[in-house]
Amino acid sequence: MRHLAKSPSLIAENVAQLLGELDDLNSAAPTVIIFGADAHLLAAKHIPVTRYSRLVRVTHYSHHISKVDYRARVLAELGA
Repeated sequence: MRHLAKSPSLIAENVAQLLGELDDLNSAAPTVIIFGADAHLLAAKHIPVTRYSRLVRVTHYSHHISKVDYRARVLAELGA
């Protein structure tokens, strides 16, 4: 996060690339799944709300938790 705070152009470049990929997929308003709280904060701030139908934060996969518990947690976070 410190690196990104010092390099705001990096965020703009990555958001533009993501939006370009959504355009390539003809995906007007997808559900976007974000891994981790920091990434979610950045996405919510920089991705226009008109480009997604849902922005869902899930626990980052590096979280120290068993595979079974991680799967259950992510499914709950997705509302599945």
